[in-house]
Amino acid sequence: MDKNNKIVFSILALILIFGLVLRVYSLGSSPLWFDETISSIAAENIATKGIPIFDSGLFYSRALVFHYLQGLFILIFGSADFAVRFVSVLFGLATILLAFFIGKEFNKSTGVIAALFTCFLFLEIVYSRQARFYQAFQFLFFLTLYLLYKSKKSKKYAWLASISLIVLVQTQIAGLVLIPFFLFMFFREHKDWKLFIIPILVGAYFGLSFLGIGATISTGSEYAEEYTSQLFKSLRAFFIISLLGIPFTYKKNKRMFYLLLLPSVILLTGLFFVKVFALRYAYFVILSVIIFLASLLSYLYESNKVIGVLIIALAIIYPSNLFFDSNYLTVVKPQVISPYSATEPVIDYKSLSESTKTLIMNNTLVTLSSPGVEWYLKKPDYIIPFSLNGLESGYALYNGADIYTGAEVWNNQTKNFIFLEDFFGYSKLGPNQRAPLEAMKKDCLLLEESDTLNVYKCSI
Repeated sequence: MDKNNKIVFSILALILIFGLVLRVYSLGSSPLWFDETISSIAAENIATKGIPIFDSGLFYSRALVFHYLQGLFILIFGSADFAVRFVSVLFGLATILLAFFIGKEFNKSTGVIAALFTCFLFLEIVYSRQARFYQAFQFLFFLTLYLLYKSKKSKKYAWLASISLIVLVQTQIAGLVLIPFFLFMFFREHKDWKLFIIPILVGAYFGLSFLGIGATISTGSEYAEEYTSQLFKSLRAFFIISLLGIPFTYKKNKRMFYLLLLPSVILLTGLFFVKVFALRYAYFVILSVIIFLASLLSYLYESNKVIGVLIIALAIIYPSNLFFDSNYLTVVKPQVISPYSATEPVIDYKSLSESTKTLIMNNTLVTLSSPGVEWYLKKPDYIIPFSLNGLESGYALYNGADIYTGAEVWNNQTKNFIFLEDFFGYSKLGPNQRAPLEAMKKDCLLLEESDTLNVYKCSI
């Protein structure tokens, strides 16, 4: 290894160390948000039963690689928030490495700069600290594209890209958007029919599943403005600068440029037509923005190394949490970082008093939201169902019982119980559902309340 390569890989090692520290700092201190608890229960069942099957009997088939890794860390560390989040930390570090190798296809400095911004960017750290598979999806999406890019030189990469495609689509069905790129590039560059087998089978198998989510697709661009404004708010100047980097990226490597841009734009545009909005669905696109940003900064660095280094340092340090208490773009100082948006509801069961927890453990339990209750407290006896996304298809029931815990639907089966009313579940109830709930609460004593959760002792 020559001297320049040693310097590059030494810098990359330091970036990974910083990335690890920022991602594991107080990793288990903040409570899991709703979807994190779903994944955690699935992983706990893997650790105890060998398969991700909920107590309702439902096999949770989403993101199996991710959840089995979570199950492994539960076996190592126990059923703790740190254990189930650590998998995303590893995917976050892998994304830093991937950003380097993708950027390196333009030049080495682009690779190093891309790794730097992936390491310190706020959004990258947020999703690298969640017990959910959005960081895994971003990594797998761009890993698949990178391997597809490399496949021109060797069929070995073509097969690796196809294997990565399987894991990607199984993690998040939106990965199907890459299949046309596989077919086009394999036809154009190899004309080997064997290479088409996996992409076609993946498209056929998962395409049938995709038809089942048609109820969540709208006919108009419901959230185009909301997604674009939220992404711009999350990146601000970085987004504008990345647009200036597009011509440099295009000039240096057209093939890699198109593979970064086209699938990202197509998938992001597709999100505009989905009835349920959440920024985490669009988060994956950030890595393309980072590469375009790095390409421009690389040009400045290659033009004048001193000025380039100063600009890069300023871009990372100035908009960071060193200078801003909130709305910062980069994280340089380790700190606790909670879920990012209002669509990631946190219900804080961890902060309940020990006396309240004891009452819950020793009494019949009725609840609205259920997966967090089972993860932090115990399996509830009864649930009051609500639609998670406001759609008719959003009720989390399986064979008439709660999909996550198998708890029965509440219908006045018992007169003495503890009732957990969380703000997220209550906000999803319609007027016809709230009226009987408010009537029931008249015979209940409020034991403990917080911003996210009320605990009642009821005798009806």
